[in-house]
Amino acid sequence: MYLDAVEGRAPPRLTIPIGGREPLLGTAIGHAPPSVRPDLSHRLDAEEPAAWREAADSVEQARADGYALGPAGCHAGISCTAVPVLEDGRARAAVAVAGPTTRRPGARLRQIA
Repeated sequence: MYLDAVEGRAPPRLTIPIGGREPLLGTAIGHAPPSVRPDLSHRLDAEEPAAWREAADSVEQARADGYALGPAGCHAGISCTAVPVLEDGRARAAVAVAGPTTRRPGARLRQIA
C-alpha cells in the first residue's frame, strides 16, 4: 500500500494514489522488503509460487545489491529503484524513486539507491 508520494513537475509523471495497492511481487518497491526478510520470501513462495518464480531472481539481486530495481514492464516507460526501510532490524516499508526511463537509466538508479 502506498502511504505517500511526491510527484515530479516534468512530464511524463507517474501518479501514485495514496492508499493504492499493487502486487508485492513485480515492483521494485515490492521487492525491497523480501530482499531483507527471508521469512517474507518463504511466505511469498508458498502463497504465490508462480509469481515468486518470476520475481525470485530480482529479489535475490536486491538482497545482494541492497536495493531493488524495477522489473521491465511494470509501468511502461518508468524506471524505479527502492530500498527497504528497517525498524529494529526488520523491513517495515520501502522507499522508492521512480521516473521516466529516459531520465532514470539503470546507472542513475544505482546512484540514487
